[in-house]
Amino acid sequence: MPIALLIPNYLIWHYSKGLKELFVHWGHLLYFVVHYFSIPNLLMTLLAPWKRMDEGARRTINPGAIMEHVIFNTLMRAVGFLIRVGTIGIGLVVCTGTLIGGLSLITLWLFAPLIVVVLFSAGVVFLVNPTN
Repeated sequence: MPIALLIPNYLIWHYSKGLKELFVHWGHLLYFVVHYFSIPNLLMTLLAPWKRMDEGARRTINPGAIMEHVIFNTLMRAVGFLIRVGTIGIGLVVCTGTLIGGLSLITLWLFAPLIVVVLFSAGVVFLVNPTN
């Protein structure tokens, strides 16, 4: 490949296939974060008891045993709710960080060729005219 075609071919790749692949990988990272924290599953089981800790139904007429059963099951559901909401909250914070990081990376990607040219030019200027 002639050296004269290197820069145009790079720029074509950079703003077409390279940018498309960056979006694809960013989407995969977001998918990973959402499923790492199991956000869809936690939302579907938000009111389920924690670790399936519940007392099975008893066939008794004892009011004390019935109240003990109701209180224990309600407490385990409350614990499950709090832990799931906390995990969902942490997952959403990480998702937001991934979104912001991806947008920053895409912005950097769009301006990278210009940044390289500016830094190279500044380096040449400082080599030719050092300010001591």
